[in-house]
Amino acid sequence: MTHPIPATYRYIAFFDLLADAIFQHKMAVNETNPFLSSRYARASIGASALSVECFANCLLALPESPKKLIEELDKLSPIPKVEIALRLQGFGDLDRGCSEVQKIAELIKARNEFVHSKLTAIEACIGLPQDAGSEWMVPISMTGEHWKQLGIPKVAMFWSRSSSLLVLSAICSFYRHVLVNLMKATEEQLNGAFISRAEFGGIHMPGVYDEFREQISSAAELGIDFSFLGFTNDANR
Repeated sequence: MTHPIPATYRYIAFFDLLADAIFQHKMAVNETNPFLSSRYARASIGASALSVECFANCLLALPESPKKLIEELDKLSPIPKVEIALRLQGFGDLDRGCSEVQKIAELIKARNEFVHSKLTAIEACIGLPQDAGSEWMVPISMTGEHWKQLGIPKVAMFWSRSSSLLVLSAICSFYRHVLVNLMKATEEQLNGAFISRAEFGGIHMPGVYDEFREQISSAAELGIDFSFLGFTNDANR
């Protein structure tokens, strides 16, 4: 009888979140009910924002810094984490003025305002009541500001399939900028940073799910190419 081998499974949520963001966006696109489509879009944007946080934590873990230092840095928001991770590894500064970074800064603000929501005053116009049969209907139209760089509404109730697509494009450009332009990351670095794995006896066995790979590859149909992550079907042909 073969005895079980003691092992450790190191779970990294990055590709789960990225696949979720793409899946929820496609649900928003395919949904004909505007209310439900907006719900899917919000879920997609939420997963995209969480993937940014995971991305930053993954990069910060690469230099194998002391545990106490990592715990202290964990209190920071994602962009400072990425900046510190780049400096610790000798890749220089992160230009916070570039479009790729500014869009992510706005995404983080949008996510925080959504999660820590509070009363928001929105300009609106109310029309005359209309007879809707068993009840009266009062038409109302509302307008809201947009994030300057990201291009999505500041109020989450206005997020739509076009909003979630803009966010997917923004995170893709940001990840490419950091990993390709700044780090020139190798396949080994990408796998070590972002792929879950089982470890036993000095052996590392990646935990790669075809469903995630297919979902992330399908973003190409939206005009968004994540193949630089080395995780898509196209990257492995």
